[in-house]
Amino acid sequence: MTMTQVHIVGSVVVLVAAAAFFILALISARTGAHTELLMKMRAGVVGLAAVQVGIGALLYATGRKPGETLHILYGLVAVAAIPLAATFAFEAPPKARSGALAGGAGLMLIMMWRLWVTGGG
Repeated sequence: MTMTQVHIVGSVVVLVAAAAFFILALISARTGAHTELLMKMRAGVVGLAAVQVGIGALLYATGRKPGETLHILYGLVAVAAIPLAATFAFEAPPKARSGALAGGAGLMLIMMWRLWVTGGG
């Protein structure tokens, strides 16, 4: 499997993880349940996204550039969306914190759609 193929498969893995996180965050924002699981999932989703950015950086460094340079910006925003949401809601009650995390995950999903559109080279 080539590094480009790994990056493509990785994008699907991150998409599924981010969508699951988004759904759990919405449920948690509504009910207040599952907040501990949500915090563990947050670390996993952000970690997977960071690995994807690293693979993308390796591809870029070896001359395999994305179709559009905006792909790089979208990747950075995607990986930062959930940590920024968590920072803003750090001291908020659990439901509000979960709502902020759902917002960050929603932004991440939007950026992932843009990444898909701008990635082909």
